[in-house]
Amino acid sequence: MTGMRNFISHIVTKRGHAIVSIAFGTLAFGVTSGKIIITVTGVFLVSLYAYLVKAKVSKQQLMDLAIVTTLFWIPCLWLIRSPDYTAGLKEIERFALFLVLPIVVTFVPLSKENLLTIARFACLVVISAYILSLGTAVYNYFYASHPWGIQSEFFFYTELSNGFFNAHPLYLSMAGFLAGMVSLVVFSDKPIFKWVILIFIGLVIILLNGRILISLYLSMVFLYSFSRIVAKNNKLYVVIGVVCSVAIVWGVIALSKIHDKPNRSYILDVNEAVEKSTNPEVTSQNNGLIVRFAIWRNAFNVIQNNVIWGNGTGSERQKLLQQYSNAGYTGLHREGLTSHNQLIFYLIEFGIVGTLAIMVAFGWMLIQAIRKNNWLYVCFIIFFVIASLTESYFNRFHGVALFSFVHSILFIKYVRNHQT
Repeated sequence: MTGMRNFISHIVTKRGHAIVSIAFGTLAFGVTSGKIIITVTGVFLVSLYAYLVKAKVSKQQLMDLAIVTTLFWIPCLWLIRSPDYTAGLKEIERFALFLVLPIVVTFVPLSKENLLTIARFACLVVISAYILSLGTAVYNYFYASHPWGIQSEFFFYTELSNGFFNAHPLYLSMAGFLAGMVSLVVFSDKPIFKWVILIFIGLVIILLNGRILISLYLSMVFLYSFSRIVAKNNKLYVVIGVVCSVAIVWGVIALSKIHDKPNRSYILDVNEAVEKSTNPEVTSQNNGLIVRFAIWRNAFNVIQNNVIWGNGTGSERQKLLQQYSNAGYTGLHREGLTSHNQLIFYLIEFGIVGTLAIMVAFGWMLIQAIRKNNWLYVCFIIFFVIASLTESYFNRFHGVALFSFVHSILFIKYVRNHQT
């Protein structure tokens, strides 16, 4: 028995990197069959734990990692309920960053100065990406030939998002919002440069015509200006606050009058939207609110079928398509539209149990941030909660990568202030 313990100790202490590599390889091989997923996952967790112990990670850090990576563990656990292991494994592959990035951030020593450098660099990367996409969009608009001719004044919704990076405007807007939010902190010592960044990002987000993100971004700038007015009674912030207020009102009015793009209209009567959402021919060409009401009506029927435990990892699209077909929503079925709501996505796949587990984890992290008066993290979570009411950010790799990176940095290094 003593010899066995010594052998295991030798493996753990001398071969930590190798055992983790073997565990990853075994996991990748095992999940292809789907039959031994629980056993392989257990091997992976034990091996990872042994490696973390070898790395002298504190119990508090292990607890933080377990909670921060909830968005990865829940899909892994619910894979056993998946009706399609292939779709489930693809989703877990996309969610792997919810595990990898927190681990990397935990083990990388970062001082406050290094954090500020990374944050500034990230903001400048977003600015550079916006400039590249803006230049490509302008060139495409004025010089490239389009089968449909010159577009409306809000052409950047298509040209800017399909230009240099070919990313959905939702994620380009989200990156800009996060860069603007972070710039309020990291460029606080350079007020002119900070406001140049905020104004430029705001203009690009307006051109992208992301309705929710326009409202959130301008509201953030307005609230920040108002707080500065209260704190310093600075006339400059009074002017900025008035400009932001006018911009919000103008944006709502202007975006609501895009007659040639009804799916981008900003304002719509809710009762009218509910009534029109019953039309089985609803498609993405209709107003976004109408489409979402139609999707959510069908999604609630899917949720009711497995309200406690959900339908399993990777089941959202399959279950919604079945519901569209059964309910006669030919337009939604033809386009294969998903829930467009992160909470509904979780309820469909993980039910009340899995969704509550995720909410409890984030509730705990919010409490830690509030106790330390870390309002940047609190604002970050509030932004995602509001924005997720009309979008499923984690349906694409862009959303997972952006959220996981910013969330890991903010909580593990900024809230908990762990230094290894």
